[in-house]
Amino acid sequence: MNASVSKHPAALTDDGLSLFCDQFGLMVSAGIGFEEAASLLAEDSHAPAEQALFTQISQLLAQGLPLSEALTQTGRFPEHMIRMLEIGHASGRTDQVLASLSRYYRRQAETRSAIHRAVTYPIVMA
Repeated sequence: MNASVSKHPAALTDDGLSLFCDQFGLMVSAGIGFEEAASLLAEDSHAPAEQALFTQISQLLAQGLPLSEALTQTGRFPEHMIRMLEIGHASGRTDQVLASLSRYYRRQAETRSAIHRAVTYPIVMA
């Protein structure tokens, strides 16, 4: 395992995971390779932390690592997502798995937001 994993910020938010899966999946569906897709995400990102993350993923993919292993090496992606991508890679349906993961993490973010609003409203009213 990469010793620098502990130097990375915490895991991505559900919104961030949904956006990553959506954008990465769209590029893969369009026939863009994993390494190039990660590189394009790095170029398009305005946040330095995201640029660094996507550049790291691109570099790991350039070394010949599978996508799931590259994401594992960053220490920023949940185990569930990595296992699902392993299945997608083995079945040749990575783009479909990414689309499904995007929907899953978007629903997670919406649920978390709804719970936060439901808890915050009574506090504000008090």
